[in-house]
Amino acid sequence: MGVVRASLGEGRRLLLRRDASCVSSAHGILRPQAFGWDGGWPRSSDRWCARMTRSRHRLHLVRHGESEWNACGRLQGQTVDVALTELGRRQARVAADRLGGSSALGVVSSDLLRAVQTAEVIAARVGVDVRVDAAWREQGLGVLEGALRADAWSRLRGERWSADWRPDGGESTRDVYRRIAGFFSEWVPGSVNDELVVVTHGDTLRIALGLVEGVPPEAIPWMMAPNGAVVSRTIARTEAGSWRVVDD
Repeated sequence: MGVVRASLGEGRRLLLRRDASCVSSAHGILRPQAFGWDGGWPRSSDRWCARMTRSRHRLHLVRHGESEWNACGRLQGQTVDVALTELGRRQARVAADRLGGSSALGVVSSDLLRAVQTAEVIAARVGVDVRVDAAWREQGLGVLEGALRADAWSRLRGERWSADWRPDGGESTRDVYRRIAGFFSEWVPGSVNDELVVVTHGDTLRIALGLVEGVPPEAIPWMMAPNGAVVSRTIARTEAGSWRVVDD
């Protein structure tokens, strides 16, 4: 099994240089249930009015395992070459065990190293290839990338919580929402029972979950799935062409 790299456009070549400037924390493996990620989510009222096609597919959104910058408390954004810690690799194996029975024909991953490393563990367990797609990158944080999280957020005011707030050189929540919507507009399941496994990042995961739940960008809550979390939903394509969560 291997990694299939989608075209990232000119100047967006994937680098795989390990940055060992940070060391792993001694934290244990976090369970998504403790954060409510296997529970409810605010849903748009018009979700129930959308007419669905008969084809339903299981969507599994996975946050990458702990990275060296997670352990150090640094903001990563779209920094390419931050590797997993030993704890992060263990978390990837736990996620892989949860997905071992998946009928997915492949694993889609962000092109950032921490996600690719997580996806490779999952793909080996499922027995499929990894397809890298930059649509699943983390929200770009521009000039804030590399800063200590506590220092960066202490300098910001309420604008951070706006769906249209965008750091210099970075992306807003609405930008990421549109990026992920673009992926789903082109996604065609490989079979009737095909499941979609996506390895991505904390902010991108919560925004993607809001998208398929029919929640607009400005109403998506600021909840963060723990490293290694697997968040699963059943989705179907609406007659309008978008993908939305349906009841199991």
